Amino acid sequence: MASASLLLLTGCGSEEGSPEQPTATSTSTHEFSGSPAEYNDAMITCLRQLGWQVNETDDGGYGVALNGASDDEYFADQRECRDEVGAEPMADLSQEELRSRYDWRREQYECLIDNGFDVGDPMSYETFVDNYQRTGRAHWDPISMLADNGQAVQNATELCPYSNDEW
Repeated sequence: MASASLLLLTGCGSEEGSPEQPTATSTSTHEFSGSPAEYNDAMITCLRQLGWQVNETDDGGYGVALNGASDDEYFADQRECRDEVGAEPMADLSQEELRSRYDWRREQYECLIDNGFDVGDPMSYETFVDNYQRTGRAHWDPISMLADNGQAVQNATELCPYSNDEW
């Protein structure tokens, strides 16, 4: 992790159960309606209203300078914003939508591997679909495998950014 002021880069997706992502048991009661880029804009606005220094990145994501705050403080405010903004749209996804969501994550995974990041084995499409059918959430976030290392997350997000076109 970077020293005194850690910069956390965030995009649209993250793995189910990680601190950045609402899960099936989250308090978020509604789904966001709009594009991934519009979702990021809404999250940026909310985080700024809570006092965070948020900078937009070239890839359409955003970075948050912790400036001495803890990861837990940031993640709590991020969850509050996700509850306010809404959850990523997940209801009634078609096979085509599931395939599209999986494929861009697989491309991101390959980018991470090509750039020397150790993110474990890729999730299979079958497991991705099974998880969606079981939980109602279509998530696999290869970058989240680096969550214990803020600097690695920052580097990975810069080299292999999240999509602004696909959830």
